[in-house]
Amino acid sequence: MDVAPNEGTLASALVACGRLGAVRAGKAVHGWCLKRQRELELIVGNALLDMYVKCEKLHLARRVFDRLLVRDIVSWTVMISGLVHCRLPSEALELFNGMQTSGVKPDKVVLSTVLSACASLGALESGRWVHEYIERKGIEWDVHVGTSLVDMYAKCGCLETSLSIFHKMPVKNVSSWNALINGFALHGHGLVQEGLGLFNLMNNSYNLSPREEHYGCMVDLLGRAGLIQEAYGLIKVMPMTPAVSTWGALLSACQAHGRVEFSQQILRHVHELESSGSGFYVLLSNLYALNDRWTDVKRVRGLLSEKGLWKEPGSSLIEVNELLDGGVDSDPYKVLAQSQTNL
Repeated sequence: MDVAPNEGTLASALVACGRLGAVRAGKAVHGWCLKRQRELELIVGNALLDMYVKCEKLHLARRVFDRLLVRDIVSWTVMISGLVHCRLPSEALELFNGMQTSGVKPDKVVLSTVLSACASLGALESGRWVHEYIERKGIEWDVHVGTSLVDMYAKCGCLETSLSIFHKMPVKNVSSWNALINGFALHGHGLVQEGLGLFNLMNNSYNLSPREEHYGCMVDLLGRAGLIQEAYGLIKVMPMTPAVSTWGALLSACQAHGRVEFSQQILRHVHELESSGSGFYVLLSNLYALNDRWTDVKRVRGLLSEKGLWKEPGSSLIEVNELLDGGVDSDPYKVLAQSQTNL
């Protein structure tokens, strides 16, 4: 007997496709829906959004989103979260502005996600607006909102505000500590003791075991302060295998402070790492260059090309008069010129 699936069945099938990353099967369900009904029910539309986002097909997710006649908080949350997850924070902020216009009130999940977008962009004024909105609406902080605020202010260089919010949080998790320690590493201006204090406090007073990313933050913090030997010593006592990014932080510190002799020690350790991803080869190339081993530099760059792992050109987005603009390294004066025009 041929029984047609209802909205609940279709939504469940799409959820399964999203979890499995089965985008072809998800598209088949989508096609079946379009053939049999002109308008998508909200539950099916939201499930389609979620499926395409989890399969990282943002252009298809956005097409579904734009065609929804009715959007609820779930629709907006899935789309905004997907944009942030796929490293499109400026598009996420733009969509959040559209959410405000639509009259749908953001919840804690949306606000935390938008704060993450602000942190990625260094969009301090936008982040402050979200913070003020949370205070104005009397939204109670949970660990996710609090951590997102700590992370946003830390990445925007407002360490005092970040630290103040951190101390006000009734509950902290590992991510909360990581956000603050990372802020000290990025913008600490020599606040090494404060960073070390936080690192020790999370283990000794809160019984939270530091993870690899916490050690990476501390290596970065010590390295930026010129404490190369201390940073190297911390790497040697790590209870887990250091990631490429951790060795990269130490290498950057060696370059910045003229400690070329340490690069030879890093080189020995890097050779022991699993050679997966472009990060390994870029680090290896930089190490060889630092030691004037240009034949090896050429060989490693040849491997990058052979494996199709070319490093993408660097790009950045900055906030100019509360607007976001971006450019690539090949045109470093574009944003500055635009900001002067707007003055």
